[in-house]
Amino acid sequence: MEPSNFVQYCCHWLLPALILHGDTSNLNWVAKIACQSSAALVKNHFVPIFSVCMALHCSKKSGSENGAAVLQSSILSIAKISENERDILIKKHMFIVEIHYKVTAAIHYRHKCNRLAAIEVLINVLGHRAAVSSTSK
Repeated sequence: MEPSNFVQYCCHWLLPALILHGDTSNLNWVAKIACQSSAALVKNHFVPIFSVCMALHCSKKSGSENGAAVLQSSILSIAKISENERDILIKKHMFIVEIHYKVTAAIHYRHKCNRLAAIEVLINVLGHRAAVSSTSK
Protein backbone atom coordinates (compact mmCIF):
# COMPACT_ATOMS: atom_id res chain seq x y z
CA MET A 1 0.00 0.00 0.00
CA GLU A 2 1.25 3.44 -0.91
CA PRO A 3 1.86 5.84 2.01
CA SER A 4 -0.56 8.40 0.57
CA ASN A 5 -3.34 5.79 0.33
CA PHE A 6 -2.71 4.65 3.89
CA VAL A 7 -2.82 8.22 5.20
CA GLN A 8 -6.05 8.90 3.29
CA TYR A 9 -7.52 5.76 4.89
CA CYS A 10 -6.61 7.06 8.38
CA CYS A 11 -7.71 10.68 7.88
CA HIS A 12 -11.30 10.23 9.06
CA TRP A 13 -10.14 9.57 12.64
CA LEU A 14 -6.66 11.16 12.56
CA LEU A 15 -7.55 14.67 11.36
CA PRO A 16 -10.15 15.43 14.04
CA ALA A 17 -7.64 14.49 16.75
CA LEU A 18 -4.86 16.60 15.24
CA ILE A 19 -7.10 19.64 14.79
CA LEU A 20 -8.64 19.35 18.26
CA HIS A 21 -5.15 19.31 19.79
CA GLY A 22 -3.96 22.19 17.59
CA ASP A 23 -1.21 19.99 16.15
CA THR A 24 -0.64 21.85 12.88
CA SER A 25 2.88 20.47 12.51
CA ASN A 26 1.65 16.88 12.24
CA LEU A 27 -1.37 18.01 10.22
CA ASN A 28 1.01 19.55 7.67
CA TRP A 29 3.06 16.32 7.65
CA VAL A 30 -0.08 14.24 7.01
CA ALA A 31 -1.05 16.63 4.20
CA LYS A 32 2.40 16.28 2.67
CA ILE A 33 2.19 12.47 2.74
CA ALA A 34 -1.35 12.65 1.29
CA CYS A 35 -0.01 14.90 -1.51
CA GLN A 36 -2.50 17.65 -0.65
CA SER A 37 -2.42 21.02 1.02
CA SER A 38 -3.64 21.12 4.62
CA ALA A 39 -6.59 23.23 3.50
CA ALA A 40 -7.62 20.71 0.81
CA LEU A 41 -7.22 17.80 3.21
CA VAL A 42 -9.44 19.44 5.83
CA LYS A 43 -12.08 20.37 3.22
CA ASN A 44 -12.08 16.81 1.87
CA HIS A 45 -12.53 15.38 5.39
CA PHE A 46 -14.83 18.09 6.68
CA VAL A 47 -17.63 15.73 7.74
CA PRO A 48 -15.63 13.58 10.20
CA ILE A 49 -13.84 16.62 11.63
CA PHE A 50 -17.08 18.53 12.13
CA SER A 51 -18.88 15.48 13.52
CA VAL A 52 -16.23 14.70 16.14
CA CYS A 53 -15.96 18.34 17.20
CA MET A 54 -19.74 18.65 17.48
CA ALA A 55 -19.94 15.48 19.56
CA LEU A 56 -17.16 16.72 21.85
CA HIS A 57 -18.81 20.09 22.30
CA CYS A 58 -22.17 18.45 23.07
CA SER A 59 -20.60 16.18 25.68
CA LYS A 60 -20.04 19.05 28.13
CA LYS A 61 -17.08 17.07 29.44
CA SER A 62 -13.56 18.33 30.01
CA GLY A 63 -12.22 19.60 26.70
CA SER A 64 -15.64 20.35 25.22
CA GLU A 65 -14.54 23.95 24.71
CA ASN A 66 -11.95 22.67 22.21
CA GLY A 67 -14.78 21.31 20.08
CA ALA A 68 -16.46 24.71 20.04
CA ALA A 69 -13.19 26.48 19.21
CA VAL A 70 -12.60 24.21 16.22
CA LEU A 71 -16.19 24.59 15.01
CA GLN A 72 -16.12 28.36 15.26
CA SER A 73 -12.60 29.28 14.18
CA SER A 74 -9.84 26.66 13.85
CA ILE A 75 -11.46 24.77 11.01
CA LEU A 76 -11.99 28.08 9.18
CA SER A 77 -8.35 29.10 9.35
CA ILE A 78 -6.90 25.67 8.59
CA ALA A 79 -9.22 25.02 5.63
CA LYS A 80 -8.92 28.67 4.56
CA ILE A 81 -12.67 29.05 4.28
CA SER A 82 -15.13 31.72 5.40
CA GLU A 83 -18.02 31.18 7.77
CA ASN A 84 -20.31 31.22 4.75
CA GLU A 85 -18.28 28.50 3.00
CA ARG A 86 -18.33 26.42 6.21
CA ASP A 87 -22.09 26.82 6.41
CA ILE A 88 -22.44 25.69 2.79
CA LEU A 89 -20.38 22.57 3.58
CA ILE A 90 -22.62 21.82 6.54
CA LYS A 91 -25.78 22.25 4.49
CA LYS A 92 -24.25 20.22 1.66
CA HIS A 93 -23.80 17.27 3.98
CA MET A 94 -27.28 17.71 5.51
CA PHE A 95 -26.34 17.48 9.19
CA ILE A 96 -29.77 18.73 10.19
CA VAL A 97 -31.53 15.82 8.50
CA GLU A 98 -29.09 13.33 10.03
CA ILE A 99 -29.56 14.82 13.50
CA HIS A 100 -33.34 14.75 13.02
CA TYR A 101 -33.22 11.02 12.29
CA LYS A 102 -31.06 10.43 15.36
CA VAL A 103 -33.44 12.38 17.62
CA THR A 104 -36.42 10.53 16.21
CA ALA A 105 -34.71 7.15 16.63
CA ALA A 106 -33.62 7.84 20.23
CA ILE A 107 -35.84 5.97 22.66
CA HIS A 108 -34.43 6.95 26.05
CA TYR A 109 -34.93 10.52 27.31
CA ARG A 110 -31.19 11.00 27.94
CA HIS A 111 -30.37 10.01 24.36
CA LYS A 112 -32.93 12.48 23.02
CA CYS A 113 -31.34 15.22 25.15
CA ASN A 114 -27.91 14.46 23.73
CA ARG A 115 -29.26 14.58 20.17
CA LEU A 116 -31.06 17.84 20.85
CA ALA A 117 -27.84 19.30 22.26
CA ALA A 118 -26.22 18.58 18.88
CA ILE A 119 -28.91 20.69 17.21
CA GLU A 120 -28.24 23.48 19.71
CA VAL A 121 -24.54 23.42 18.83
CA LEU A 122 -25.32 23.53 15.13
CA ILE A 123 -27.54 26.56 15.63
CA ASN A 124 -24.89 28.25 17.80
CA VAL A 125 -22.26 27.68 15.11
CA LEU A 126 -24.46 28.75 12.20
CA GLY A 127 -26.20 31.53 14.09
CA HIS A 128 -28.75 33.45 12.09
CA ARG A 129 -27.58 31.72 8.89
CA ALA A 130 -29.33 28.49 9.98
CA ALA A 131 -32.51 29.42 8.15
CA VAL A 132 -33.49 26.84 5.55
CA SER A 133 -35.70 27.91 2.69
CA SER A 134 -39.09 26.25 2.53
CA THR A 135 -39.68 23.55 -0.05
CA SER A 136 -43.44 24.14 -0.17
CA LYS A 137 -44.84 26.56 -2.70
